[in-house]
Amino acid sequence: MAEHITLLLLCKYYQNRMFNQVLDIFGHELCMQFIRVFGGTTVEIPSQEQLENFSKELRIYQDYKKGIKLSKLATKHGVTSSKILFIAKKIGKLIDEAEEKEHHKKKR
Repeated sequence: MAEHITLLLLCKYYQNRMFNQVLDIFGHELCMQFIRVFGGTTVEIPSQEQLENFSKELRIYQDYKKGIKLSKLATKHGVTSSKILFIAKKIGKLIDEAEEKEHHKKKR
């Protein structure tokens, strides 16, 4: 009950900092957990446009991995062949890093 009141007071205090929206979206319990983990830090949340662009890059990468010709990929996705190669390298590196991180987690 005290946490509930604390959150309501925080909402009033931080009115213009989107705290109310965080509480509305997550609810009291998850909001408190969020505060415990991320409190005092700056959290960057990608925009809808950034999310859509990244999703497009993932689709391009998947098509690239299927072996579709660069010229066809470029036409399909409305980008240059060099952009396809750039995206394939970037996403491939991200996947490799994520797999490496996961591999180290499992070793522990």
